[in-house]
Amino acid sequence: MHLFMQIDGYCKNIVDNENLINKIASFGFDIVECDGHNLADIQKAFETETVKPKCIIAHTIKGKELTFLLEQYENPLEYHCWPIPNDLLDKTLENIDDDAR
Repeated sequence: MHLFMQIDGYCKNIVDNENLINKIASFGFDIVECDGHNLADIQKAFETETVKPKCIIAHTIKGKELTFLLEQYENPLEYHCWPIPNDLLDKTLENIDDDAR
């Protein structure tokens, strides 16, 4: 089950995101979905030609591969939009691939 989040909470608690793709399409957009953790997939989404204006939905997982954050915080929202302690910040930066910076 995917728990969609935005900066201040779970989307289900803030706005109804049922049929999100259909809602966006109803505004006249073509929808292109991609893996938001895969640069090649993101690039492909940008290069995909559409007839209408394009909306890219990049599927991501907050804290992906930073398991120590999941161990420290019970709720991903705690490290998504609030400062984390310097020791965890240093550990996070060490885990980011140099190519991604």
